[in-house]
Amino acid sequence: MDNVTHSLIGVLAADCLKVKSEKERITLRWAGVISSNLPDADFLYAGITGGKLGYLVHHRGHTHTLGLVIPLAFLVLGIVMGWRRDTTSRAKIFWLSVVGIALHIAMDTLNNYGTHPFWPFSSRWIYGDTLFIVEPYLWIVLLPLLFFHPSRWMKRTAAAIFVALFGLVLFIPLTTAAIKGALALFGFGWFFLCHKVREKRLPLTCGLGLLGVISVFALCGLEANRIILEAVPSAIEISKTPLPANPVCWSLWVREDSNTQYLIHRGEVSLFPHLVRVQDCPRRRSDESVAGYYQDRLPNTDHFRWSGLYNRSRADLRQFIDDHCEMNALARFARLPFWERTPHGIIIGDLRFDWDHNLSFAKIPIGEAACPGFLPDWRTPLWDWTRGF
Repeated sequence: MDNVTHSLIGVLAADCLKVKSEKERITLRWAGVISSNLPDADFLYAGITGGKLGYLVHHRGHTHTLGLVIPLAFLVLGIVMGWRRDTTSRAKIFWLSVVGIALHIAMDTLNNYGTHPFWPFSSRWIYGDTLFIVEPYLWIVLLPLLFFHPSRWMKRTAAAIFVALFGLVLFIPLTTAAIKGALALFGFGWFFLCHKVREKRLPLTCGLGLLGVISVFALCGLEANRIILEAVPSAIEISKTPLPANPVCWSLWVREDSNTQYLIHRGEVSLFPHLVRVQDCPRRRSDESVAGYYQDRLPNTDHFRWSGLYNRSRADLRQFIDDHCEMNALARFARLPFWERTPHGIIIGDLRFDWDHNLSFAKIPIGEAACPGFLPDWRTPLWDWTRGF
């Protein structure tokens, strides 16, 4: 998730605690914000591998695991006690930090990027496929925690986030006029409700709002899986993500079972075509991409708009990973790896993030540098399917 969402969840966790003074509340809020963002400090050591591969294999890496929750919580305790220097209970700061870090990991697990939270006991990636990485409804349900705080700078922070949210929704091409209108109506209604709520009950109200938003998207995600499996009964993996503020329209990649081929269907699905036709769902990607797609044999329907089939030999996939150290490194991250020969050389990447023809963060030319080192032993999503490549 984005760091605004993580920060607001940290504030929510802090406000659930009883405090003796407003100074203690501010200290706990800072502890909540720091602990809810600290796992993303993994970019500080991604350079030990170098380049884009360093970011891909180390982001959401060890700092996003339960094995490092306690050490990171002690680090937060040291930062807060060294900075704030007040009488706030150290135990309260420490356990709040544990909760904040655990909530960060849990929220990041809810989107299709994934985490591997159970290291060192398991290095497998886990994907929630439930929320877009920036979900405006989460901002709306949590912003009252700042907006209705008596502190002026808290109100100003809430106003700045609200302006950022307004700009995001207004200008992002993935939202339609109907989505913008629904967000506005929900936002006005939610802030009116929170205005009527007693201050002591505001954290409970916002917490229930958070769970409500997640539950709606989770239930819609389960319905999407049901619809997809009816259309592609041979699917063995579904990677999907909703559009922001839109639990009806989902982008999806479906890996189909085959003894000889590596088959990925790419498309969009509308869960309720009588409300939103799939043709009216905004498209996250352009028709141009680095990976070469064939025309998909699956028919377009009221539910589905299929935009391509990635079809390569399963044996070639194994061989390419064995022969190229960069692909071997990428396979520790990539849920749906691809390779493509272009006029500029061989490009490798992850189909989930192949939105256009540009070389974004998950698309890498190979052969331009030495083999990457200091690679974590993450269990690649295709591990079992390729029998331990």
